[in-house]
Amino acid sequence: MSKVLIVDDNETEIRSPLVRQLGRVFGPENILGAANGAEALSILRAQSGQVGVIVLDIMMPVMDGISTCRAVRSAVEYDGVYIAMLTGRDGGLPEGLEVGANVYLRKPCQIEEMIAVVKRGLAEFEKYQNQMADRTTMEGRLYRVEVEKEYLQRANAAAEVPPSKDPPAGWLDWIGR
Repeated sequence: MSKVLIVDDNETEIRSPLVRQLGRVFGPENILGAANGAEALSILRAQSGQVGVIVLDIMMPVMDGISTCRAVRSAVEYDGVYIAMLTGRDGGLPEGLEVGANVYLRKPCQIEEMIAVVKRGLAEFEKYQNQMADRTTMEGRLYRVEVEKEYLQRANAAAEVPPSKDPPAGWLDWIGR
């Protein structure tokens, strides 16, 4: 199962309760926490493609959610990661979605809503991963077809009979007429 990364600077009221509650649903080993965007990017690098969903607060010290979302979306290695922006302030919706967030949630949100968003995010990430695996498989097949085609072309070139100096007989001469 892919992991979920909760990124919020409010440890006591937001991050720890979310990590704990989501851990009950998705398994505690699958829920990670970070206090800011810079910490989140370090965790993403360390987890190497295992994080499928990021729940990302907008307003944080060190590196805010908008900058973090922009950094994640600009890095190819994080393609397909589902990002849920989380904020307690008014505004931010257009900016969060413009930089690539998939969904926008207001704090405080109901845990049922958060669970539904994380489930959808994990499903979207798995779907993306499967599409990439299918694409990789298809590219492998196409490569093998190209290699086989080149082999057959070389074999045909080696088997071709060089043209004779005598003019070729017409088909009527060939059948004996």
